[in-house]
Amino acid sequence: MGNYRTKLRKAGCAEVAINGGKMKMDQTFPLRRREIVEAGPLVKILKERWPALFPERQFFAEFNRIAMTNLENYFFGAVDCYTPCFVTIFKSKKGSVGEKLAEIVQLIDSRKPNVTAVHPCSPRPLCSTW
Repeated sequence: MGNYRTKLRKAGCAEVAINGGKMKMDQTFPLRRREIVEAGPLVKILKERWPALFPERQFFAEFNRIAMTNLENYFFGAVDCYTPCFVTIFKSKKGSVGEKLAEIVQLIDSRKPNVTAVHPCSPRPLCSTW
């Protein structure tokens, strides 16, 4: 089976090549982690050294591997939780920043009312993400 996969990879079969890349990323995880934790390199250096680590899908996979949490769901859940608070803060701003934010708030208010978007700031314990 290994020889067949090698022949497919050399022939340019994309699925085999992608799976090979995933296996290599899995094998180098301890090395990457040790390098990042011990040396603390700049992001620019990390991008040069580990370019396959920075596509969005791979970034989410690495976060899931470390934190055992789906980063995308976690992030958007937190944004949804705090959006009403942000809108309240935006409405209270004054000056030129307040004018720019007022345009955004007006666009939000002009849409069809949504129960989740209009409710007042909820205390932290009610947020499922924190």
